[in-house]
Amino acid sequence: INTPIGEDNPDLPSPEVENLKPGTYYLVETSAPVGFKTLAPVRILVTVTTTVDESGTHDTVLAEAYIGETKVGSDKMYYANADEQWVLKLMNDNGVVLPEAGGVGTGTLVIPGICLLAVAAALLALRKMRTGLKG
Repeated sequence: INTPIGEDNPDLPSPEVENLKPGTYYLVETSAPVGFKTLAPVRILVTVTTTVDESGTHDTVLAEAYIGETKVGSDKMYYANADEQWVLKLMNDNGVVLPEAGGVGTGTLVIPGICLLAVAAALLALRKMRTGLKG
């Protein structure tokens, strides 16, 4: 598939592959958008299980996707009943991990700082009162 896709441009079609036979397939991103990392190859396993019962023969198709040895979760790889197709959603990664702002450590600095200011203000007021009484 040599189709550029992305949520930034909804006019671009999503690539579709039909009539895959059971086996192992690889989805490889050959180039990434500017500022993003190239996606690791995705291994897709397609299996078909045939069952026979009183109503006839039925094929059940199962598709699983792996990035490295990690299985892609059901939130990203699922069967869309309405469309009768498997859907694989992958996101580009810019590779930058931003630090969390306002983490747990801020409270440990703000509260003592406020207490220190309150003590300083009380000492200043006490000093002014003592100086005012003498003079």
